[in-house]
Amino acid sequence: MCRAVHRGRKRGRARVAAVAAEGSDNEEMTKETVVARVLVVLVFAPAGGLFGKAVAAVAAGSDWWPWLAAAVVWLVVVGLAAVAVSNRFDEHR
Repeated sequence: MCRAVHRGRKRGRARVAAVAAEGSDNEEMTKETVVARVLVVLVFAPAGGLFGKAVAAVAAGSDWWPWLAAAVVWLVVVGLAAVAVSNRFDEHR
């Protein structure tokens, strides 16, 4: 593909993205939304890392179940904490 056609496509995409951004009604995130997003990251990112360690342990031929157990415990404990915090925010509305 020639460069002129490539540039034209990029410009078209940029215009569409700019129009979508201009029409956005949600310019400010509420405090509750920010807390919810942080909690999702704090719950699922470490659990994903622990599951990844379990997969790597399987590939290496070593014990994998402690990593899997740690991931499940992490999901349960931090998930319960996230629910408690979320309920606390709902009570203060």
